[in-house]
Amino acid sequence: MALIKFDLGNERGLERTLYKSDQIIEEDNKRLKTPPEYLDAEFSDKSFYLTLPHISAAQEFIRRYIENFNLPKREAVLYAHGTYTSGGLFNFSKKSKSWVYASEANESRENRFGNVQDWVDEKDGSEGVLYLGVCNPGHLDVTSRSSLIIYPDSILSSHRMVTGKCKTKIYAPEMGLFGINDIEEKLQILEGKRTAAA
Repeated sequence: MALIKFDLGNERGLERTLYKSDQIIEEDNKRLKTPPEYLDAEFSDKSFYLTLPHISAAQEFIRRYIENFNLPKREAVLYAHGTYTSGGLFNFSKKSKSWVYASEANESRENRFGNVQDWVDEKDGSEGVLYLGVCNPGHLDVTSRSSLIIYPDSILSSHRMVTGKCKTKIYAPEMGLFGINDIEEKLQILEGKRTAAA
């Protein structure tokens, strides 16, 4: 897993750290003849396709949430292939599911998997916002104690986002779980213009 830190100088003024799996790095190197720094910045901007078509409201919501709840002015992006397990690894006969990501390849070119909720727990509180650029075919949810989490509800691709086959979920510890279509209502609540529904 590569750790890439950079500051986009975006209007929210947040430092962003990108955690990119070995497999994604290898795929990018084979597919694209582009300097890695450009790809990382490009993906960082593309992490916002999770919030389209509500991008301006989403950016304002993130800024307000971080400010209102005194969170660190930092974002972390996990960019990796994802799937889910039931019971033991890929034992789909059990009822309990876990969302996992391919963290790195070992010497035999086999993937090692990390649990998405464990990654969130590790970063929770040290980052204001956690973006999960990880396919979620099990339609699973994650939670945190303080950090805002933005993640896909299914298999993630720009085509699936544009066609509405993959939607964005947002978990805000002080507000609960909601969809991107509710972002403007949640922003009004943060701004004090509206009260939360009981």
